[in-house]
Amino acid sequence: MKHRLHFFLTLVIMIMSGVQASYGGWLSVEIRDVSGAHNVSGSIGVGETIRLIGIYSSDWKWPEWTYTGDPEIVSSRKDGTELYVTGKSEGATTIRFTASRLNTSTNIYESHTITVNITVWAPDPTSISLPETQGIAKGATVTLTPTFTPVYASKKNLTWTTSDSSIAIVNSSGEVTGVNLGTATITVTTKNNHSATCLVTVAPNIQFADATVKSLCIANWDTSGDGELNTAEATAVKDLGFVFRSNKEITSFNELQFFTGLEDIGGEFYDCSGLTSIIIPNSVTRIEVAFYDCSSLTSVTIPNSLTEIGPYAFENCNSLTSIIIPDSVTIIDTGAFQNCI
Repeated sequence: MKHRLHFFLTLVIMIMSGVQASYGGWLSVEIRDVSGAHNVSGSIGVGETIRLIGIYSSDWKWPEWTYTGDPEIVSSRKDGTELYVTGKSEGATTIRFTASRLNTSTNIYESHTITVNITVWAPDPTSISLPETQGIAKGATVTLTPTFTPVYASKKNLTWTTSDSSIAIVNSSGEVTGVNLGTATITVTTKNNHSATCLVTVAPNIQFADATVKSLCIANWDTSGDGELNTAEATAVKDLGFVFRSNKEITSFNELQFFTGLEDIGGEFYDCSGLTSIIIPNSVTRIEVAFYDCSSLTSVTIPNSLTEIGPYAFENCNSLTSIIIPDSVTIIDTGAFQNCI
């Protein structure tokens, strides 16, 4: 008679009071710590490692670990019929060990799987923090992500609250929704009573005249991820970097006036030869090389906050025929308006 291959249903074994999961005495998995001590519960902390040892009688063939658990919760390393499992993050997962044999009494190939349940625990956090501020538009949502100490601390059982639900609301996952213009304080509290706050400002979206400027602003400073830039997000920007430098496509940036977190402008608009108009925010006190080679620039609004126009600030802006300099400016440095008509 030819051998028949027969696969039985998977048998799930719960680790409870023993140190071993087994099937009929022929196939078993023993759980030990790396030191060799028995691990009764199948529970490990983040960063800890246990050994799962596959034990089978000599007539079993092809023993193997067929599933090594959720990679977000554990990592695993095979070593023959042993599996080293290390906790990565809080949660529960399963590990499977499968073996096959020919049952000589029935002349049927059998395949059996043992499922071991692994629980990974994490310590309570010693502290938690949130971004100090967050801008959001009315009707938009943003998820606040806490930072924990230690980084592998338990992230479960967090409580989220808002100081003013008429301005902003928050759900159990930290997702904040803007309700009306204004400010509200969002608080997150851990199960062991550590807390953190974020001041959320619900602000109007900026209406950009230049599509290229809008695209660049959203790509760099849309912290709420709603595809728009609101005035609170603009205010939070402290440095423009080189986002616009040498960009010849932008034509106007009067909306720069909403970026009131800026205090000085260096070469941020260097060689923006297509730029025709710009309004400097009433927070900037100094500009230097800011608009060098902006040859199409015809309109610049300088705020009363400005005290110094540094070297070569408007050099080669040969379309700039007039400019109003407020009384607050006390220093106009070398070459500030060189080659301007």
